[in-house]
Amino acid sequence: MAAFPGWLVWAVVGVASSTAAVHFNQDSINMFFMRLFRDIGRHKAYQRRYGSNDYALTTFLLHQDDPLLGVFDEREDDLPTYTVDELWEMGNVEDFEDAEEEEPRKLLLSVFGRIYDVTKGTKFYGPDSSYSMFCGRDVTYALSLGCKTEKCLASKVEELTDKQLDEGKRWLSFFQLHDKYPLVGKLDDNPMESMMNQWIDEIVANKDKEGAGEMPPLNF
Repeated sequence: MAAFPGWLVWAVVGVASSTAAVHFNQDSINMFFMRLFRDIGRHKAYQRRYGSNDYALTTFLLHQDDPLLGVFDEREDDLPTYTVDELWEMGNVEDFEDAEEEEPRKLLLSVFGRIYDVTKGTKFYGPDSSYSMFCGRDVTYALSLGCKTEKCLASKVEELTDKQLDEGKRWLSFFQLHDKYPLVGKLDDNPMESMMNQWIDEIVANKDKEGAGEMPPLNF
């Protein structure tokens, strides 16, 4: 009998554990697979960007990775800033034109105030797609909870727990590492900027410590 891929084994384990902890419903299933494919994508993107096979996929699937992996590897000083209204006007899905037009509209979304161009992901973010409601908005809260309702899209990051923030960090890492979703700007007067700066300070303070920046070993 052919062996199952390691990530599939962990997927089954994850489904079993998560459905045992919460009521079995479609939302919990969708959330699980949404995060599963995010972590698989982060692992592949990390390997491509850094040319490294140092960390097994299970490190990501078991969340023993650095949730901010790759986020602060590039300078952000020269990024343009946009207001919340400008982000909506420039990046929402309404009247989205085909990418082959001379001056096509872009699809933009923000995570922790970092704005990413997801136009090449029209399968996921374009009109009538699963995540079209994310375009033109900061979706930190919604992604942190795996929620697509208007209430989640309008909620504040300050309401998130530390565990939920870690989920948001992994989404930030996903977009930052993604080959097709470039970082194109930042939100002006971003209420999450002080939080981002605190994380940067912590990384800088720890970078010279022994083992800093390394992923913890797997413990079975």
